Formats: sequence, structure tokens, C-alpha cells
Amino acid sequence: MVSTRRMARNDESWTQEMEELKQDRERMRLRLELNEARMQKTEELLSAIANKLGINGNGHSREGGSESENEGESHQRSLNPNCWRRLEIPIFFGDDAYGWIQKLERYFAIRGVTAEEKMQATIISLEGKALSWYQWWEGCNPNPTC
Repeated sequence: MVSTRRMARNDESWTQEMEELKQDRERMRLRLELNEARMQKTEELLSAIANKLGINGNGHSREGGSESENEGESHQRSLNPNCWRRLEIPIFFGDDAYGWIQKLERYFAIRGVTAEEKMQATIISLEGKALSWYQWWEGCNPNPTC
């Protein structure tokens, strides 16, 4: 009889726990719907602000002006290193050397890194096994030549 009471309590606790889980799931669903609605509203507001500022979907101004002025501005943006300030040098951990080199070369091209700066920038991007190897190699070759 004791066993039956425990089983009855267990059944009740399982039922109660399942009910609580259903309620939690419903609350989460409602929160998700609310967040989706907020995101939609934010996107609409950003679109309206961009329209008022005269910015198209690519982030470029839609204002009139001669083509040479617009070309000059885009050329100036491409030369300005601050326009890529969020671009970070790829880090090398010792795996996929070819992929890392490809990314590093693109980074250097975009940032306009000079030949003299490339070696220092490359050393900064080493981590883990790759950095340990370089420190060992540098100790063995105190005056390396390129």
C-alpha cells in the first residue's frame, strides 16, 4: 500500500511538472512572438530613417550629384582605413594554413598594409601552437632575412 501512495504522488508530481512545462513553453512562445514583432517594428523604423536620410539599401547616399563626385567619394572611402575598422586580422592557431593565408592576403589588400608591416601583422595574428613554433624559430634565428 505504501508503494501505491508513492506511485500516486509521483504521478501527481509528474502531471504537475508537465503542466508547468506546458505553461513555460507557452510563455516562451509569447515572448518569441513579441520579440519578432519588436524586430519587425525596429526594421521598419530603420528603413524610414534611412529613407529620410536618403540612404539606399547598400548604405550609399541617393542624393544627386555628378558621377565624378560620387566616384571620388567611393574612392576616398576605399582609401580610408577607418571604413574597415571592424575588420580584424585573421588569427592562425596552427590549422588550415592555406585558408588562413588566403584570408590574411585579403585582409592586407583591403587594409593597404605595406610590405614592411606585413611581417609584424602576421606575427600578431599567431596563437597557440603556431605562436609557440614562431617563438622557437625566432630564438634560433635572431636576425632573419626575408
